[in-house]
Amino acid sequence: SVVILFNNMSGPGMLALPVVFQQAGLVPSLTLLTVFCILSALSSTMLCEAIDILNRVRRRFPHLRPGFETLNNFEFSNIVRFFYGDFWYSVCQVAYILSLQSINMASII
Repeated sequence: SVVILFNNMSGPGMLALPVVFQQAGLVPSLTLLTVFCILSALSSTMLCEAIDILNRVRRRFPHLRPGFETLNNFEFSNIVRFFYGDFWYSVCQVAYILSLQSINMASII
């Protein structure tokens, strides 16, 4: 879910990188690109740690959150549902669907 969204957002942005480097300059562009690369790596690491915690809690306390015993693959929305509950899971799903729709509309225009 998150990977598809990131792929759809970053794909067209790659085509604009030469123009950004030309207009902003080499140093600011490389600095911001490096900062966002580091932030992306940190957020990916935190997502992997959250999945690891979810697996450990699920194995140790299977009765804690019913419905998660049989899941083999976890996505971002499953992690939100486990840690924050059904309401925030629904909010996360709506935000994800709206993000995909906005990308679709931008691609059409």
